[in-house]
Formats: sequence, C-alpha cells, structure tokens
Amino acid sequence: MMSQQVETRHSRIAATYKAREVEGALDVYFYRPLGFRLAEFFAHLKVTPAGVSLLAGCRTSLFLP
Repeated sequence: MMSQQVETRHSRIAATYKAREVEGALDVYFYRPLGFRLAEFFAHLKVTPAGVSLLAGCRTSLFLP
C-alpha cells in the first residue's frame, strides 16, 4: 500500500517536469519535489495562490532591516 502511494506521488511530481534537457539536477531532486509538497499542503488547507504570496511577503518583511 505504501509503495503504491509513493509511486503515485512520484509520478505526479514527474508530470510537472519540463523537458529533461532544461531541468537542472537541483530542480529535479530538490526544488520541484519541495514545491510540489508545499503546493499539496496549501491546497489541503484551501489557501489560494494569492494567500501563499501574501504569507511569503509577510515572512520576508520580518527579515528586512
């Protein structure tokens, strides 16, 4: 059961890739899986893309001098 769930998630992430020639190794193994998991998390919470941007802006403003 667990391997089937992992395979499904892997194939869903793989569906988001552009052509392999333009995807860097860091994109394939780090940024894309991380971004996909964050997108799933925020979708589960029903946060809109605008809400995610607003949260990111608020977080960034806390670290500005």
